[in-house]
Amino acid sequence: MQATDGTTSTGEGTLRSGVDPERRRQAWRRIVTRQLACLCARAQGSDPAARDAAARAARLAALLERDENGALYAR
Repeated sequence: MQATDGTTSTGEGTLRSGVDPERRRQAWRRIVTRQLACLCARAQGSDPAARDAAARAARLAALLERDENGALYAR
């Protein structure tokens, strides 16, 4: 039985997501890339907020690199 929200009934009263893992991964990458760009723009400076933004950007860049290398698995 197909539900209207993209989920599928397993027959035992539970629902299984019908989202393609590759589409989910691509959406995740788009979101992270946008966040990375925003953080990099904020990181232009030497105040504590800019240093924090730079550190966050570095962590997101590392996540993207791990995903690109296949070390980060989509859930």
